[in-house]
Amino acid sequence: MDRARETEEGSEKLIGIDLTGKTAVITGASPGLGEAFARMLHRAGANVAVGYVALGQNRMNAEKIVAELGPRALPVEGDVRDP
Repeated sequence: MDRARETEEGSEKLIGIDLTGKTAVITGASPGLGEAFARMLHRAGANVAVGYVALGQNRMNAEKIVAELGPRALPVEGDVRDP
């Protein structure tokens, strides 16, 4: 079993798990904790769907995150709150 480990890289911490070939769907990824998780999982090798609700600056923030992460990231508009 892989254990999460913290490794300093500048001010960022990485997890010690290889997620290459896996896909993570992060709801509410723009901005805050969801953004941090999206970036962390991407650094660990995962493809990342960056979910956002179409309110205010969320779309622009999600598109900025995806542009920074590159081709393994995709912005996804959606609302997973109570239907």
